[in-house]
Amino acid sequence: MKSSLIEGYTLIELLVVIIIIALFTAISLSTINRFTYEKQLQNEIKKMTSILELTKSKTNSADITLCGGDGAFVTPQINNFTFQTDPLHKSYRLVPNCKEGNPTSISYQTSTGIEINPDSDSTITFSGIYGKVRCSCFIVKSVPLSKCRYIKVSENAVIDEGSCSDCGFCNKPDPNPDPSLNCMCP
Repeated sequence: MKSSLIEGYTLIELLVVIIIIALFTAISLSTINRFTYEKQLQNEIKKMTSILELTKSKTNSADITLCGGDGAFVTPQINNFTFQTDPLHKSYRLVPNCKEGNPTSISYQTSTGIEINPDSDSTITFSGIYGKVRCSCFIVKSVPLSKCRYIKVSENAVIDEGSCSDCGFCNKPDPNPDPSLNCMCP
């Protein structure tokens, strides 16, 4: 007598495998999203730091390219350059302060989910004389991560970046004794 057994998987075994695959997929997606937001925040910091360096460089070289003159009557001249943030429009810009000519600023939009100085707008004007500036901090926040980083421009126009232990304390005295974890100007 021949036995005809049909081998296969039960419904419960299939459901267990599907649930395990779904869990691994959910964990992977959340890790990928977090990684993507981290990279987005790092890229915005790098972009802002580059624009701040460009602003300082244009001031030091007295670059007149953004102070277009009309050729025959006006010769462009520059005083200095300013870096401004605009939290409302989620942008920042490089602004020439021209003695003569028509100034043309350059604007940059932030990435989606990124806020700059969420509490206020900030401006820093680089001086061509001795390179001295007013100490300024620019807070960059990733909204999806609730994580902040900062860019600090010291009085000697040294541009540095770091991270805050808590977004609320980036520009305030932090109870954390490590001063490198907040953006305080002296």
